[in-house]
Amino acid sequence: MRRFCFLILTFILTFNTYAQDSYLVKTNGDTLYGKVIFLATQTILESVKIKIDKTFQVFKSYQLKSCYVNGTEYRILQFGGKHRIMQLITSGYLSHLKFREEGKNEFRTNYLTKKFQEGIAVSNIGFRSRVTPYLNDCEVIEKGLYEKKYKLSNIEQLVNDYNQLCANESVADTPLAKKKIEFEDLKEVELVLSEIFHKKRNKEPIPNTLKAKFKELLEKDLESSFDELLESID
Repeated sequence: MRRFCFLILTFILTFNTYAQDSYLVKTNGDTLYGKVIFLATQTILESVKIKIDKTFQVFKSYQLKSCYVNGTEYRILQFGGKHRIMQLITSGYLSHLKFREEGKNEFRTNYLTKKFQEGIAVSNIGFRSRVTPYLNDCEVIEKGLYEKKYKLSNIEQLVNDYNQLCANESVADTPLAKKKIEFEDLKEVELVLSEIFHKKRNKEPIPNTLKAKFKELLEKDLESSFDELLESID
């Protein structure tokens, strides 16, 4: 009897741990817990299915902020003309992620991105010529790339070295960084509106949390942000 109770308790604890480690975070901030399944990639978009109890829900990547599966974080970033689901490998001022190519199921394509900047996809072919201009703000890393110290096979060392030697978090206080943050607000408006239009088309009720988020964004000085962004374009 004790053995039976122990097995039941172990099962419950395992199930609860699994459930808590797998969830989606929507653009409106809602969090959904369940079994997360990444659907096959398509040319225009990517989708995620989540099983909650005995029901399934499917979300487009642009409807999500992030996903967490068994402790692994997946971020949704715009790259190549669509919102891609990317597996986070290393987080920092310079972050390393991996995404799936169209028609593939595994997260294999490497992607580097700095805070407040669009990232780049990298591969073995042309690795140095692709990465060197992107990281030329760090003389030590640039020299290491020239001397072939860094390759795709040790990209994690490259990311860690850059973050330790050259990442300057104070860049967040510069005017350019502030413009980037304001641009993030504008992109969030786009995502929230997409979600609202999607629900209107499908005659679904609009959650109060989504309404509140839209109201919050409307209260921001986005018009001046937009004007400043236009002025910053050369």
